[in-house]
Amino acid sequence: MTLLYISHRMDELFSLCDAVTVLRDGVNAADLKTANSRPADVVTAMVGKSLEGSIAEAALRGERSPSLGAGAKESIILSARDLSEQGYVDKVSFELREGEVLGISGLIGSGQSELAGLIAGARRRTSGEIRVDGKAVDFRAPRDAIHRGIGLLPQDRKAAGFIPDMGVAGNITLASLPQFSRLSVIQSRRERAVAGDMVARLGMKVSGVHQPLKTLSGGTQQKAILARWLVRQSRILVCDEPTRGVDVGAKEDMYELIREFAQAGGTVVVASSEITEAMMCDRVLVMARGQVVAELDHDEIDPSGNAILERFA
Repeated sequence: MTLLYISHRMDELFSLCDAVTVLRDGVNAADLKTANSRPADVVTAMVGKSLEGSIAEAALRGERSPSLGAGAKESIILSARDLSEQGYVDKVSFELREGEVLGISGLIGSGQSELAGLIAGARRRTSGEIRVDGKAVDFRAPRDAIHRGIGLLPQDRKAAGFIPDMGVAGNITLASLPQFSRLSVIQSRRERAVAGDMVARLGMKVSGVHQPLKTLSGGTQQKAILARWLVRQSRILVCDEPTRGVDVGAKEDMYELIREFAQAGGTVVVASSEITEAMMCDRVLVMARGQVVAELDHDEIDPSGNAILERFA
């Protein structure tokens, strides 16, 4: 039997395939034999540039991933005490410090995605407390969290992240409409200008700011949602599986954008079931069965991520 296997997951390709044909922009970019090539060779052909020194290369080589954060400050920007959602999250307590990248890791269904939603106001808690800048808050809807400076990159971007038929510009300014309207009328010229700046800044591949977001790649869609919170000047960015369904090149771009956001003074929460993403965070909360079962600093995690994996059980 002959098998044609289509994937951008390196572990699958190198465990199942004898040869790999790489397509980029609709043309054949490389033909490689897995026996005498490396995952980094495939990815380089996919993105059209060398990965040397990149975050993706470190992950592919099984090395310790560099930290995405610039280092946490002393001030606590958000805290949770006994935060719960019945059936999903059970009495989780933690502190989030200004400037850090906090990872929340666990197997799918462990509660990390639900915890991210509670922090961003996308889900309702059944008990517990959230404080922002030391003050208790009650997030009844995402709007309440947005007003507190919290933005969300949802796991299901197509269902909860953007309006598919709306253009790039409209989706980018969606959370900041008062800044782009006068007497309830959108100032289209200003909206286009700001969106165009974001397209250039984030390296988004679009034909124009009016192109419907549903026609763009998954990576570009994620960048548009991130641009929304940059325009809003959010202080905390909650990323729920931020690179799910995007190719390796787009992953590298997202990691760099998260790093830039943190270096500029922002605070990031990364909820992910991918060990390599958790390993990039300053600190990781490991979840199992809706509870936090371990808290690890970046330097406590070994290059293979076993310090996280052994706690999943």
